[in-house]
Amino acid sequence: GDESLPIMTTDIKDGSHLFVWDGTQVSGDVIAVGKELEPVLLHITYPGSNENTTRELSSGFSKHTTIEQLKGILCEITGVPQADILLSYFTTSGKNQNPVVTALPSSKLHCSLAELKFTDGQKLTAERQVKKGLKTLAHTVADRQQRIVTVCVEDRISPIPLNAAWPVASVDINKDEKLSSLKKLIFAKFGLTEVEGGGRLRVDDNNEKLGPPLYENQTIISANITSSCRVVVEPGLAPSNNQILLYFTLYPFTADTDHQEIMIDRRATVCKCCSLMTEQSKLEGKDWHLKKTNWCGEAAEDLSDEDASLEDEGLKSGDLLLIEAGRLPPK
Repeated sequence: GDESLPIMTTDIKDGSHLFVWDGTQVSGDVIAVGKELEPVLLHITYPGSNENTTRELSSGFSKHTTIEQLKGILCEITGVPQADILLSYFTTSGKNQNPVVTALPSSKLHCSLAELKFTDGQKLTAERQVKKGLKTLAHTVADRQQRIVTVCVEDRISPIPLNAAWPVASVDINKDEKLSSLKKLIFAKFGLTEVEGGGRLRVDDNNEKLGPPLYENQTIISANITSSCRVVVEPGLAPSNNQILLYFTLYPFTADTDHQEIMIDRRATVCKCCSLMTEQSKLEGKDWHLKKTNWCGEAAEDLSDEDASLEDEGLKSGDLLLIEAGRLPPK
């Protein structure tokens, strides 16, 4: 292929697994090249040497490799006789992408990887066949996968060259873990140590702005962090339970309207919030008031009770407020 092509113009997506080969051989075997003959990357989990441990083989195989040939290769690696190897593969089901285990029967021995429609990143397990009713390694791995989410993470802390992209990686974490644990994993992944404010996490949902900073005492599942999310780590303080992040901008909108943001106690009054926002925007005087917005960012009702708290007004983290000229008459 053309090695000068930008990655964005290829089929490579976030979370793609890449493996490097010389274009001629894989594991010493000569591989014919061409679209129909490209090797396929398989991730195969098999029992480790110690009880309750596993190992993983990630390797490229010819698309014409049959299940029988694959079992022959795995026999050498696992020490399990070829005839006794149970080979299973995983697909996903439902909106939660729960793993589904399918054992490959003997009728598939002569099927190739291409015929089984295995693609790069296909996960399998190889183990000794067990008696009917006993739990297989494949189902143990599936249970573990169901509790694990692979998160795409982006480092916006480390210095990068001008016009370069922020570093991106993937981390695996249990859905029941807290976001504070995810932050530790991200710090370890990127080698981050001393970070201004301790660092905080936000979700990049492909809108013009990042989502509000996440509460670190939330669990992965309660924060709706899924494998389709991109979580950004940036400098700054993570919000406490009493804080919310609000976006704000001047209204009416202009061509160069830009959203600012402020972290504020949810118990602060509307008056206090307006004062902080106008100060941050370098707006003079006190003749300003705040307006709510609807779901698509259009102006909605005025926040007319200046003594009401933000919480009383139903404001939550990530809401957008508008600053409009003019004092509202007292209620």
